[in-house]
Amino acid sequence: MPFAIDGASVKLQGQCSVEEAQDLFQALIAIERPIFDLDAVEYMHTAIAQLLIASRGRLKKAPVDPTLAACLAALETE
Repeated sequence: MPFAIDGASVKLQGQCSVEEAQDLFQALIAIERPIFDLDAVEYMHTAIAQLLIASRGRLKKAPVDPTLAACLAALETE
């Protein structure tokens, strides 16, 4: 599983494929204002990126990839 949750903190890492989207969606439902740590993400499917943006979460650590970071610019930084 490429994500781990500790309270409101959500850390994604490695290859975040579409297969994880449903599990991540279910986990995010229970978190009012998630805080995302994305600096260890190597790849993120657009379905995952859309979930992060729709969650109205905050960004603790941006992804290293500049294109992915630009796509997630709608997330408020912590």
